Amino acid sequence: MILAVISEFILIGIFALVLDFVLGDPKNNRYHPTAWMGSLIAALTGILKHPNPSREKAGGILLVLCTITTVLMILGTLYLVLWFGLSTFFAFDPTITNRDTAASPTTHDIFFIGFFSSIIIVVIGTILLKSTIAVRGMAQHAFAVMTALDQDNMDTARAGLAKIVKRDTASLDRNHVVSGVLESVSENTVDGVTGPLFYYALFVAIAAAAAAFGGGGLVLTNNDDTFIKILYYPLFGVAGAFMYRVVNTADSMIGYKTPMFRNIGWFTALCDTILNYIPSRLTGLIMVVSAALLSKNWRNCCTVMIRDGRKTPSRNAGYPMAALAGALDIKFEKINHYRLGDNNHDPTTSVPFTNNALDTHHIKSAVSMLKLSCILFFVIVVIPISFITLYTVSWFLHA
Repeated sequence: MILAVISEFILIGIFALVLDFVLGDPKNNRYHPTAWMGSLIAALTGILKHPNPSREKAGGILLVLCTITTVLMILGTLYLVLWFGLSTFFAFDPTITNRDTAASPTTHDIFFIGFFSSIIIVVIGTILLKSTIAVRGMAQHAFAVMTALDQDNMDTARAGLAKIVKRDTASLDRNHVVSGVLESVSENTVDGVTGPLFYYALFVAIAAAAAAFGGGGLVLTNNDDTFIKILYYPLFGVAGAFMYRVVNTADSMIGYKTPMFRNIGWFTALCDTILNYIPSRLTGLIMVVSAALLSKNWRNCCTVMIRDGRKTPSRNAGYPMAALAGALDIKFEKINHYRLGDNNHDPTTSVPFTNNALDTHHIKSAVSMLKLSCILFFVIVVIPISFITLYTVSWFLHA
């Protein structure tokens, strides 16, 4: 049965990544869960803004908790509907559950119920998890800017960059536009993919551990259905990915130190920093592996990540950005904020940034690293977390 749960967990992750790689996000973002989260966050921000700084900070805490609670309640309702729907479906046929005869389910019955339930769980889990990740969407934004640059259309390139970064792009030159795209691709490797996947794995682990030490009470079940209850663990992982997405979305909207958002957004910024602490550093390490597999400068990738990872105002964003800069032997710059990496003509910091030979082929390389890093993160980090935890729990229950 543990093997069935791990299989569900892996299939949901694989199918979600494949679905995103192939289809991306819907053209009409109104139907995307992240858009709904954004609307709720915007509405709560308007309600909880207050002239009193202390009350507004308290409102910032309430905003995050209310949004997470709302999203988890919706997911919980969906899970309950799924649970009772499957229970009702199987209860119609006494040959499957043997409830009428008070007999225990046969091995064939258990296999059939488990197999059918797994299919439903994988389908629903895939759709939900896919909505928390964005590989293709990031690649499309990056390639749109690349196309504009290849056509020497700087206005369009700057406008495209403005969609994926928070800085003023109106007066940026070609090098800074390319730098902005590369920085965004590397940072969003965490925000858009590895972060949600990490908490997908972590929450499966938490659910399994809680069930083991709590006697199984975490999952709705009864004594006759213990053979099927743990099949639902991967859905707890999806809830973890959604929790991460709520915090990350809120941070992108209000997690600024500007006068408007300093108080209302302080808590979401803190939560985002905490949640991204481990994923950002793991992603940086995975990018070293990606660089080696793609024949990039993996040694410099590791060196620059360690050296420059702390140079950004964000405690986390610098690690994947510095790793990419090192892998491509280039330098990133956000004017008046930071410089990451080495100039590929002269590694000294005295070389003007305008001499840095950034070009559109670097964008292609960055997107390739983005995709490979996401796959490797799932294989090297996500799967082992669930595998080790679930087998440890299984050993504990049968010890």
